[in-house]
Amino acid sequence: MKHLFSFSKTQYTFMRILTKTFKNFLFLISMLFTLPIFAQVKVRGTVTSVEGTLIGVSVSEKGTTNGVMTNERGQYTLTVDKNATLIFSMVGFNTQSFKVNSEILDVVMEMSNNMLGEKVITATRQPIRKMQTTTAISVVGAKQLETLKPESVAEAIRGVAGMYVRNSQGRFRGGIFTRGFPDGTGNGLVYTGLLMDGLPTLATTSRPPDFAIAMDPNMERVEVVRGAAATLFGHGSAAGVVNMINKMGGENHVGMVRTTLYNNNVTENLSNYEYGMDFKLDANLNGPLSRDKKVRYNIGGYYVFDKGFRNLGYADHGGQLRANVDYLFDQGSLRFFAHYVDVTIQNMIDIPFRVDDWKPKTGWKTTDSYYSKNLDDLKYTRTNPNIPNYPYGQPNVKETRYIKDANKAGNYANGGHIGMNYNQTFGAWTLSEKIRYQSYAHGTKLNLGLSAFYTDAAQSQLRTIIDGDGNDSDAMNELRVEKTIQTGATQHHLTIGNYTSVGLYRANTWALTGWMLPDKSNLTLRGFVPPAFATPTAGSASRVDKYRVAINSFFAGDELKIGDKWIVNLGARFDGIHMNIAGFYPDTINEMKRTEAHQDWSASIGFNYKTNERSALYGNVVRSYRMPDYDAYSAAKKASYWNNLGKPITNPRITDNEIVYNSEIGYRTGWGELAMDVAGFYTQIANRLVALYEGAVLVQKPFGNNQILGGELSLTYAPSAVPGLLLTTSYTLQKGTFKDFKIPVRSAISLNPDSLYGLPIVDDPSKGGIGGKAIDVKGKQLPNLPDGIWNFDISYETANASFNLNSNRNSGFYQDAMNLFKRPEAIWYLNAGAYLKVNLGQKSPVKIGVLVKNLLNTDMAERMVYNTDSDANLLIKQRIDKPLGNPMRLDAATTYFTGIPVLPRRVLVTIDYKF
Repeated sequence: MKHLFSFSKTQYTFMRILTKTFKNFLFLISMLFTLPIFAQVKVRGTVTSVEGTLIGVSVSEKGTTNGVMTNERGQYTLTVDKNATLIFSMVGFNTQSFKVNSEILDVVMEMSNNMLGEKVITATRQPIRKMQTTTAISVVGAKQLETLKPESVAEAIRGVAGMYVRNSQGRFRGGIFTRGFPDGTGNGLVYTGLLMDGLPTLATTSRPPDFAIAMDPNMERVEVVRGAAATLFGHGSAAGVVNMINKMGGENHVGMVRTTLYNNNVTENLSNYEYGMDFKLDANLNGPLSRDKKVRYNIGGYYVFDKGFRNLGYADHGGQLRANVDYLFDQGSLRFFAHYVDVTIQNMIDIPFRVDDWKPKTGWKTTDSYYSKNLDDLKYTRTNPNIPNYPYGQPNVKETRYIKDANKAGNYANGGHIGMNYNQTFGAWTLSEKIRYQSYAHGTKLNLGLSAFYTDAAQSQLRTIIDGDGNDSDAMNELRVEKTIQTGATQHHLTIGNYTSVGLYRANTWALTGWMLPDKSNLTLRGFVPPAFATPTAGSASRVDKYRVAINSFFAGDELKIGDKWIVNLGARFDGIHMNIAGFYPDTINEMKRTEAHQDWSASIGFNYKTNERSALYGNVVRSYRMPDYDAYSAAKKASYWNNLGKPITNPRITDNEIVYNSEIGYRTGWGELAMDVAGFYTQIANRLVALYEGAVLVQKPFGNNQILGGELSLTYAPSAVPGLLLTTSYTLQKGTFKDFKIPVRSAISLNPDSLYGLPIVDDPSKGGIGGKAIDVKGKQLPNLPDGIWNFDISYETANASFNLNSNRNSGFYQDAMNLFKRPEAIWYLNAGAYLKVNLGQKSPVKIGVLVKNLLNTDMAERMVYNTDSDANLLIKQRIDKPLGNPMRLDAATTYFTGIPVLPRRVLVTIDYKF
């Protein structure tokens, strides 16, 4: 054993060398592991924004996978190399990097242009970040509004994913169509609610709600919700809502004045406005009213004098003024607001377009109209109805009316509104009250073609000069009570509320009707005929109506936040509408009266699931409705008018509401500089009401069922490598089709199957067609709506200059329910602008800009009128396709349709001064 543990001298020396080498090796290894520890540092800090601390910000060491997230207090702690660079990123904010030079690093994040982190209020009525909403929502912010310089809300939201707008009638009355929803009554806003600070602009869906409200510098932003909005905003919101949100005064006095100079498209002298420059003046001023800055004001508006996009004989002129005063106190606020408008806007109606190529008739331009000085001297005698307190003249008295008076008055709006918004939080409880009263006098003056198609032949085109006046008054109130309840990891935000409105709407319509040739050199009304369905005195009243409409709604909801991943929204609403309808007609001595009432309910469920700190999955399902409004009825329950078939129009009660089912699922994500939102949607509309002309009387009847299937993709890119550059694009693919829809046979068409283009003829006496026949259009695309919408915007801004280009392309239009007439080209709107700041030695420079709208100067019709859901287009198509020599044949090059042109190109020069 002793020998086993004894060493020779040589062995001992070898062991000492080996031991020393092993010690050196261990020391070297320890140094390799110890040196990084000595070269590292623990960094801590708080991440905030202008709105407060930020939870869930990603803090990472550049070039490594080492990173953490900020906690519920916005704090982080991370051990990194002493010379490391930290990257701070969060969806909705610009990614920022900082070199580590101390153990404490506090960061203030700046909101990025991808906007996923911005707060919106329309989606849930509570401020919530866009990333967390349960439905698709887009925001047109202050900077975009300043770039676009929209004249109307429709123009402001052109370019929003899923939205198709028609702005061809000028500054007001734009059509807004959400995700393929069809046109209901001609204004396109019976499915999409138009709101001002959360309340409807009008309590009724029967009038274009933007007829008295234009865009001005008081507008802070516009929020557009597609999908589940009916349980929040009720009547008329089955497709979504557009909410115009006004500014609140800031902590400092600031203001702006903008002068806009327009090029003049009118080439002929105007009868009363031969001189003067086309211009618009916008102004806004806001700031504090008290030393503690808790009382703030905001006031502004516009004045316009503009001879116009098109030659209608008279100028747009007038303006509006809006103001609000806010009192901010602990846990609440109080706002008083007011609006006054006195403006005349000329009505941009039809010109003749060729059927073959949709171009204006030879000799006509899209800047033309059917106005002529020859028409000014026409006069007619009207007999005022014998109604007590008749508001438009002396009752039972004959009056002489010149057409000049109607042309000069144009589409006018005069009146205003006042109101109050109150919001107060008491611990877990919140009380909100919104009140508004408004009254607007208005006029509808236009020279309108009544013939869907016509030629150069005499008595081919029937036209009517409408001379209408009215008054709309609304009183509306919304009361909401909310409470927040925390139960474990789940937070409930409960809401219960009531909305009521009472509206009184008066309409007085006179008409002078006759034949007119589409000859620009000789525009005059020939061979006067009585107004449709009136006594044989030209100029008699075609309708004098008044409506009292009361709406009462109750709603409730629960917004649940489950842990840090889930948000679930539940909502339900009940709406009732009660209408007292009265009217005077030429074949009666006294007023006729009727009462109608409808009611229905909506319910929705939506979710948002945060898949990671930069992404979320969302979706919703909603059952909603569209109830008939007063325009679905006349005061007559029994025969009072006669249609073009010689049959009485009985205007019976509509027994079934439209029932709408919407569903959507989407995904939104962001990678610092890039944000994406993609969504798919499906809609069913049962018992759809269609506005049809029976002769010259517009009536609404339930005709069948529709469905809409589609998807939309939105991308926003703001590269940090090119500060000031912003790129956004979106594409919407939608397909609206008829599931069960039949058109009554009313024209003297051939029922030969060879000339019906595959359209089946069926027996359905309920549609009221000749011989009980109807045309089945199941599977056909809904008319007047595109199947593709592509938007692209690019803007580049430096400290002293900017450039912007925005485009909106709408493609795949069929103009009729039978899909026989398709628009030959897409509608492409292209706007381009630039500005330059001029420093005059003051704190805020002057900004001079140029904006060109409709840069391509599209000279085609935007749409056909009248033949949307009738068989008139089938008759014309059959005659055009007949062989040469057939006496019934029509030449497509000399057959014209009543069409509305795209607004022609305009150049705007702007001078802005901010102080």
